[in-house]
Amino acid sequence: MRTSRLIMVFAVAVAAFAGCRNTPIAKTAAQPVISVAVRPTMIRVISQRSGTDITPGIDIFADGRCAVRTFRGEEITKRLRVGEVDSLLVFFEREGLFSVSDATIERAIDRELEPVRTELPGGGFRVSMRGRVLVTDSNHTRIVAQKDSKSVAISRYALNSELEHYRTVTELRTVQRCVDRVYEVAGKIW
Repeated sequence: MRTSRLIMVFAVAVAAFAGCRNTPIAKTAAQPVISVAVRPTMIRVISQRSGTDITPGIDIFADGRCAVRTFRGEEITKRLRVGEVDSLLVFFEREGLFSVSDATIERAIDRELEPVRTELPGGGFRVSMRGRVLVTDSNHTRIVAQKDSKSVAISRYALNSELEHYRTVTELRTVQRCVDRVYEVAGKIW
């Protein structure tokens, strides 16, 4: 009698374990669906709560949880409505963020920097070209988002300077508009 009970308990435990192994774990519970981070290069931001280094930014989860880390070292937990999260992702889609990548931005910058040939009177010509912007002591801006089967991860150094220097690169403007929209919905980190 005791052996049959042990066998039954063992069989139930094995079946339960096998069922748990095959059950998919929801990504949205563990990973944010939207994340914006701004990592400074010359300063350290220290958490007021834990005393450790933090990267200022915002993580937004599908269920509306929102973690905000500010440049002042504050770590704030907020709750957004699920509709606000969905509208952010729809905004990203409408702006074309999911079709932008670091590589497409680099190609657009290269196109803007192509030499320009100008014909001069008398049959000569002039070639002019600009170089890449060089910035020190700026921030690394990163935006990550996922919606259904689409995902994007873009990381730019000195995004604000790039926007000023490469005015015709629409991909940079798209990234900035999406970052700004996250700040409008979830709060500023400055």
